[in-house]
Amino acid sequence: MNFGRRFLAPMALIVAASLVTLGLGLIWLTRLQDGLEQEREVQLTASAVNDHVGRMRTFVREYSFWDEAVRRMALDLDTTWADDNVGIYAYNLNRFEYVLMVTPADEALYAVVDGKHAPIDPALALGGGYVSAARQLVRAEGTRAAGEIAGITLTGRGPAFFGIARIRPSSADVQLPGDLKRYLVVAKLIDPSVLANIRKTTLGTPIRLAAAGSPPGAGQLPLTDADGKPAGLLTWEPERPGSALRVRLLPLVALIAAAICALAAMVLSRARRAAGELSSSEANAMHLANHDSLTGLPNRRAFNDHLLQQSRSGEPYVIVYMDLDGFKDVNDAFGHATGDALLCRTAARLKALCPPGALLARLGGDEFAYVIEGVLGEAALDALARGIVEAVRDPHDLRTEPIVVGTSVGIAASDGTDFEDVVRRADIAMYTAKARGRDGWCLFDPSLDEGRIERMILECELRRAIDAGELSVVFQPIIRSRDETIASVEALARWDHPTRGAIAPDVFIPIAEESGLIIELGRYVLREACMAARDWPFAVAVNLSPAQFWDRTLVDGVLATLAECDFPPERLEFEITETYLLRRPEAAAEVIAQLRRHGIRMALDDFGTGYASIGYLQRFELDLVKLDRSFVERIAFDSDAADVALAIIALGSALHLPILAEGVESPEQATMLATAGCAYMQGWHYGRPMTAADIGSKHCGDGGPAQHRSIAA
Repeated sequence: MNFGRRFLAPMALIVAASLVTLGLGLIWLTRLQDGLEQEREVQLTASAVNDHVGRMRTFVREYSFWDEAVRRMALDLDTTWADDNVGIYAYNLNRFEYVLMVTPADEALYAVVDGKHAPIDPALALGGGYVSAARQLVRAEGTRAAGEIAGITLTGRGPAFFGIARIRPSSADVQLPGDLKRYLVVAKLIDPSVLANIRKTTLGTPIRLAAAGSPPGAGQLPLTDADGKPAGLLTWEPERPGSALRVRLLPLVALIAAAICALAAMVLSRARRAAGELSSSEANAMHLANHDSLTGLPNRRAFNDHLLQQSRSGEPYVIVYMDLDGFKDVNDAFGHATGDALLCRTAARLKALCPPGALLARLGGDEFAYVIEGVLGEAALDALARGIVEAVRDPHDLRTEPIVVGTSVGIAASDGTDFEDVVRRADIAMYTAKARGRDGWCLFDPSLDEGRIERMILECELRRAIDAGELSVVFQPIIRSRDETIASVEALARWDHPTRGAIAPDVFIPIAEESGLIIELGRYVLREACMAARDWPFAVAVNLSPAQFWDRTLVDGVLATLAECDFPPERLEFEITETYLLRRPEAAAEVIAQLRRHGIRMALDDFGTGYASIGYLQRFELDLVKLDRSFVERIAFDSDAADVALAIIALGSALHLPILAEGVESPEQATMLATAGCAYMQGWHYGRPMTAADIGSKHCGDGGPAQHRSIAA
């Protein structure tokens, strides 16, 4: 009895109290785990829904901010084009059930429903959330809030994601009357395929769509439309890791009651492990919120948070801002899947170059950035920038033909200002690098801000000079090696400003390309060259810019100019660079073939500086290859350069493709090239660029008509 009173009862009380405490603690911990897991599931599902809304916003932004959409839909509706590029295309690509073009009064001028044309009342079909968003976008016209809106709406067929944006030009080439407003609208029903996609990226259990009035609870996410009104409810059977854990542990507690300490240690160990799993899940959710889902790099949010902390620390840092050149061409030519693969490969290359301790982020689209702590000298920045340019430019073997893109890099260092201003400076420097010819880099300095204003002034003056015919065209002879007679001349634009004096082509040509004036400038040079050379006894070579080459009206415009000048197509030669061929080989081949069908000759300029291969030379219908001056200028003293130049000349001979050497400035160079079999030469050794009058007097006698001699003669 004394034993019972002194030991058994207290022990029983201790064991009972321990078991009760253990049981209550176990129940509390496992319920907490269930609750945290449910919160995580709601957060992940909400993030996936927001991602779908973001995709709708991205789609309407890309397909409404487009010159061709303005021409083919807003200004003059081309139903076939709209089907192929927007309506039925969007249904086939993304299964968008609704693709509309509407007026501010919500009248559907174009409608594709479930992949077919159908009459539709947008407000009635797409519901109040869409109506509210459309009205908001119309009211925002002319303000900074104008742009695009995406969200959720309750349609007659159930809740749907939607996006709406005004169709507007992407360049100065297309003008849209201010009173002409057309809006692109797309909508995607939240159907089983969408729910399966959300499940794949978030939860492990099936997700169902319930009516908006269903009671809320665990495993549910209410959907609200653009007005904040209920549009539906996503429901799922929540995971209950805590409950499963409790079921497993209770039998052990009953069986090992005598070993309460061991049982308690085991429970605590399991609880500790469960807490670690919860912490890992939360960390994963935080990772998803701060990282790009495609490349896995930190996103713009993480980039800004990092910059804010860096700015508050007062420590110096450098921002390296990168934007891919030609990425849109890849998406247009090969599709977004290829574009996504290229972005992932580019991210991997940039990550390999990332300096220790630096942050690499994808800011969206084809924009990347480094944040590098500390102060870097110009030599280190130059080495980093060159490495970036070379790494990005390396061809991607994503298709049968290699895909090449470039990058423009802008660099800005902190100086005590807000980090937003440092980002702005890096952005300015990046666009300056792009304006200088792309595939290069630029370090910000205060003159760039002034340079932007100066550039705008020069752009206006260049536009006026083109309209007023104040630019001139000079001609540089191209010589046959066998007899040193003129085979042709290359037409080059010159600008003698009335107050600024002569402005170098490497200044005004990039301005023309960036502003869209390059097409007008190219037509001007072609017209002036043809008029001047109409009665000369040799051909004329004219450079084609990328904007001209990819202009759909190129062939018709050239033929019209030739007819106006009474200039035979057989005496015209266009020079293009190999980047045209690398980015869109099939389309480039078609453009070249169209021009050659009319007798116009095609020359490949700057050969040897890029990535064109023998296969490209065989594939494209080219008449001439121009060996880049960087090889020619070193052949007299650099054996490597001489070997490369001679190899290219031998390659041209094997392919029956004449080679023209640029930059010939000495008799030694001319002799070496002629001996190697180079067919044509051009450079100061044979003549600097001359006016039309000088060409006529020195090389055409009295300038009268003479028998034509082709460059291929």
